[in-house]
Amino acid sequence: MAVRKSALVGGVFILVGLLMLTALTVERSLEPSGVMLVEAAGLPELGVAPEFALTTSDGAAFDSTSLDGQIYVLDFIFTSCAGICPTLTNQMARLQRTYSGRSDVEFVSITVDPERDTPEVLTEYAKRFEADTERWHFLTGDLPYIHSVAVDGFKVGSVDDPLIHSERLILVDREGVIRGYYMGTEPDSVLELSRDIGFLAGQ
Repeated sequence: MAVRKSALVGGVFILVGLLMLTALTVERSLEPSGVMLVEAAGLPELGVAPEFALTTSDGAAFDSTSLDGQIYVLDFIFTSCAGICPTLTNQMARLQRTYSGRSDVEFVSITVDPERDTPEVLTEYAKRFEADTERWHFLTGDLPYIHSVAVDGFKVGSVDDPLIHSERLILVDREGVIRGYYMGTEPDSVLELSRDIGFLAGQ
């Protein structure tokens, strides 16, 4: 009888221990830890994003330091482009809608044709794509400077021709580290980008 009682007590302790371990495991798996999610995503660190200072579609000065602590997606376009630019901008618009509830996720589109793309032109372009210009910044400036930001800073575009721009969307994390380049013309690549934004945002 004593042996049975001892075995029963031991079994209860083992069962309680297993239940506690299970509860702890579940609790940890639900933890909203951005670090854990980023590690799970396996996002690489591809260099530090350059700092830049340009002009917004409102004609105001824009300093990239205003993006510190934010996650952002950046691309290079020009408004008269009839090729890949509308596709890239449409994808940015979709991402903006997906993360409309996240004030910590922003978007940046820099023109590679600043002679034509004045702030007024960029304003009209932004309206066409229903851009929230508080979070999606359309920027212009000096062409040689923009070319340097693209080629030397973000490592995209043509060294020889500033108007030959990349079709990639660039993901930058809160610390200003480039975490990925995605083909803006390929839906699967943009879907991957959207998921990676979610990982960085801790969703």
